Amino acid sequence: MLRLIFSMLFTLGSTTESNAGDLELYVLRNLEDNLKYNMDKRIAFVSLSDNYPLSEDPNSLAIPDPKDLEKEELQYFRLDSEYRKRLLSATGVQETDYVFIYDYSTDALLSFPVEDLNAVAYLNDYRSVDECPCDQHDYMIGLEISKDAVGASKNYYTDVLVHIGEENVFTHGEMKPIVWKIIDQNEFPSARISSETRYLHARATRGDTYLYESNELRYLLQDLTRIGSAPVTDRHLLVIDKKDGGILVDRVFEDGESLSPASLSVEIPKEDEFARPEQWTGKLFRNKPPVLFGLEYASFGCPNIIFLDSEEEDIDINCDNRH
Repeated sequence: MLRLIFSMLFTLGSTTESNAGDLELYVLRNLEDNLKYNMDKRIAFVSLSDNYPLSEDPNSLAIPDPKDLEKEELQYFRLDSEYRKRLLSATGVQETDYVFIYDYSTDALLSFPVEDLNAVAYLNDYRSVDECPCDQHDYMIGLEISKDAVGASKNYYTDVLVHIGEENVFTHGEMKPIVWKIIDQNEFPSARISSETRYLHARATRGDTYLYESNELRYLLQDLTRIGSAPVTDRHLLVIDKKDGGILVDRVFEDGESLSPASLSVEIPKEDEFARPEQWTGKLFRNKPPVLFGLEYASFGCPNIIFLDSEEEDIDINCDNRH
């Protein structure tokens, strides 16, 4: 019954074709476990702060002066109509828009009218109420949704993407988790690596090699250990079109301070390998090429989505990372 309801939502959200242009994607947060006060609140939260330019001009403040708030309000409070209008105007969100929440792991879609949602400010996790009154830049500002309406059983929304707009941009039933097959490292087609990528590859030792295949594409992934460094691996990705043999993606994911290669789910896992799929692929958006994501962990900045088309740029997911 639940899947049927979600299928109906997809149908209702797809009555007209969307070009999915200028996509803005957001993460969904669970604030329930982090609230020091208002502990009875069950809140899912979409931060719009990545797209909310703040100014110190008194006429441009995004929130009321925190000095006027009680201590129990400093961590989390609702914005009144004046500050709500400022938020929506600055981020280009309309009251008539919808918040579309898509869980690609379950193929479940929910939608909520913006006009029915509260605009709120939430003190970021790196600031304490005891340090306040705090500056407006210390707050994540966005829209709250009842956690009961989103899915009260989930503590984290790691497989969820959010889009805000007039129409649903997500497809239905097109995303697949990637479970890799370990293959011989010599099956990685080194001769086909581009000259730009070969420079990195020539200074590394090739390691474990993985394969995933869909009906149309071959995904090859190979660990690279940089010579003279600690045993930390980068990863080299090739995505090849089976029909014409063309390379759609040729990219190295480097291990560094801000980004690191994500865990892989494999058919026959070793003890230290992750069972839950991190990588997903398929047609995520209507009128857009297939995508691939989940290959990197982001310590600084936000994760992105790769289009399997050289003419489409990656999409960064707005995650309001204050790290």
